Amino acid sequence: MKKIALHGGDFDLDEDMSEYLASTGQYGPPAAPISGLTSWLAATRGGAAIDVLLSGSLAPRSAAPTRYFKKLEGGDILTKLAASLHKTVWKGVRLGTALDPDYESWTPFEVVEYL
Repeated sequence: MKKIALHGGDFDLDEDMSEYLASTGQYGPPAAPISGLTSWLAATRGGAAIDVLLSGSLAPRSAAPTRYFKKLEGGDILTKLAASLHKTVWKGVRLGTALDPDYESWTPFEVVEYL
């Protein structure tokens, strides 16, 4: 299982987003940046954000156009996830609305004190 550390500094919520390119028959970077892609840390799979500071819109990385990310500040991780130490939290990623998502993904993370 992936880990997120309370004392590990900043943490990136990130997701690989590629699309099928008919011209090559392979998957690659989206032709246009994806808008409306959000991510958050939740206490349960399918749950809402633990705190608004642990969520946000994802943007493409300039050096890796298929990687979308949102940086979470280390201080927010420490204060907002302290009660989740040695527990599992879930990274949710969604494109579209909760009632009608075009894409949704859930990844478990163990909250540890240090990496």
